[in-house]
Amino acid sequence: MVLVVVNLIIFLIVIEVIGKVVLGVTVLAFPAFLLGINEDQLETKLTSRTMDSKWGGQTENIEVTLNCEQATQTRDALSKALYTRLFDYLVEVTLHLYY
Repeated sequence: MVLVVVNLIIFLIVIEVIGKVVLGVTVLAFPAFLLGINEDQLETKLTSRTMDSKWGGQTENIEVTLNCEQATQTRDALSKALYTRLFDYLVEVTLHLYY
């Protein structure tokens, strides 16, 4: 889990703007491996979001590509969630060792 957080922070610098969000997919390979997911899934989650549109009785899923600022916020949220889970796990393990 520590490796996931460290590697995620390292590859976070990869998001650049050249008219759109660009991710080096090869850079995502190791974090995706550590998280146990496909590189494409990780890239999709970091660079787009799915919105549910309901009109009448129908539901439609719309996939929206994120701009750089939104992708950065998504990346930061993922990193924060992973860090929080890691910290909680370490606290729990440490408390069980001493009590």
